[in-house]
Amino acid sequence: GNYLAALCKDPNGNWCMCVFDRHDVFDNRWVAGGGKKSMDPGEIESWNYGSPHREAVIVFCGGDLPENISWYTFENSGIEYTCSVEDGMVLDIFIILDNININGYAIPLDDQRMPIK
Repeated sequence: GNYLAALCKDPNGNWCMCVFDRHDVFDNRWVAGGGKKSMDPGEIESWNYGSPHREAVIVFCGGDLPENISWYTFENSGIEYTCSVEDGMVLDIFIILDNININGYAIPLDDQRMPIK
């Protein structure tokens, strides 16, 4: 689509996430649109964005997640989403139709999809 995200780790081992929007004129180019400068290792965080195209964009991201987290779930506008965690990392972009409710809070799940406290 019109969004691209990158999960990065700086030379000091700090995680960050950058979001890019497709350029309006040159569709093979991307323009930085925001992101998270730093993230706590072991946590799934979200970045919420109301795009100029009136779309609600939610990006879930995180690194160095504990081995017991296999999935995560969140709810937005009455819809529950469940996504996998791969290699201790998460980077997922969601375009939400409800551009008023741009929220989502990740709940980590184990391999049986049960919440982890």
